[in-house]
Amino acid sequence: MTRELAAGLQGDDLWWRISVASIDRDGAFSAFPRLERRLTVIAGAGVALTIDGHEHLVRCGDSIEFSGNAVVRCALPGGP
Repeated sequence: MTRELAAGLQGDDLWWRISVASIDRDGAFSAFPRLERRLTVIAGAGVALTIDGHEHLVRCGDSIEFSGNAVVRCALPGGP
């Protein structure tokens, strides 16, 4: 579940967005075409992301950047 904190629009186009999400199960991320994304884990054991077929472990306090066009799946190796 994602809660949007702030967003910047130019006309009808999304230019930036800040949100907080609770991840309680494995699943796919939504696409945000034309945007760059940065995910920072702020609580929990971390997440295992598969971004366009490449695996990344992102621990609490770490960040990762990726294209909003990327195909992203998330797994929770340490639980929600």
